[in-house]
Amino acid sequence: MTGQVPKIFGLVGQALEADVLAGQTLARVVNITKNLVAASGANGEVLMQQFSPESQQLIRGHFG
Repeated sequence: MTGQVPKIFGLVGQALEADVLAGQTLARVVNITKNLVAASGANGEVLMQQFSPESQQLIRGHFG
């Protein structure tokens, strides 16, 4: 599963960009994704590189 972390992070980032998550669902998805990235040892900064600077700022706001 850890090999899929970049793909999962990318899909969550796209969902945040599209503003399709809200409330408890948003909080749960972000929390699970944070835990998954941490458990995998993936570098969050490297994962963020696939997004534009504006999107990175938005995503960081949710993951902060």
